[in-house]
Amino acid sequence: PEFWKSVSEGPAVRRVSHSTVVQETMRTLFGELARPQDYVWVRPRPVGWSTGLHYDHPFFARGSRRVHTVWIPLGNIPVSNGPLVLVEQSHQFSDIIDSIHDNDQDSNDCPAMAQQAAFEGDWSGDTVAFLLQRRTRFLTADFQTGDVLVFGMDTLHGSLDNRSPNHLTRLSVDVRYQPFSHSVDDRYFGPNPTGASGQGYGDMNSCKPLTEIA
Repeated sequence: PEFWKSVSEGPAVRRVSHSTVVQETMRTLFGELARPQDYVWVRPRPVGWSTGLHYDHPFFARGSRRVHTVWIPLGNIPVSNGPLVLVEQSHQFSDIIDSIHDNDQDSNDCPAMAQQAAFEGDWSGDTVAFLLQRRTRFLTADFQTGDVLVFGMDTLHGSLDNRSPNHLTRLSVDVRYQPFSHSVDDRYFGPNPTGASGQGYGDMNSCKPLTEIA
């Protein structure tokens, strides 16, 4: 955990996640100064791995309601290498969103309920059937160095399987921003942010063997 804390909070990653360009972009979006969280996720995804569809809200339910995720590819990530995908119009799935708004992911506050709401919806089985039933589709792209993807807490998202023909592990970083005037979630700010699990950077996939990441 200490090593990955030094990576996530080190100058190389912060030059990307907390760059002037990103902060100015978020300032334009919010219409005021933007505040990035101190806790940053560096995400490796080896071949064969993906991230299941989920909403971010249960993990960032405190503080501001205008928290946004900023996802940044570290290098080129073509579709074959498992980039992020968004479910089109999923911010309008009120039946799902209303249920997850009742949950707050925390190690001491009904984590099982929040995990179920975040990851075990009717999309957890046959994803294609879910998309067809909702009359929607995946949105993604061949991402390149310098791209940034921004979305709110009520956007259903995940990643495609990494099927890199060159057996490359894809890398990305994501950080949350909010309006500077809004209340902050102490779990993600400060010199030793705990994160939703209370384990700090020890809960990050980066700290786990590539054979074990979720």
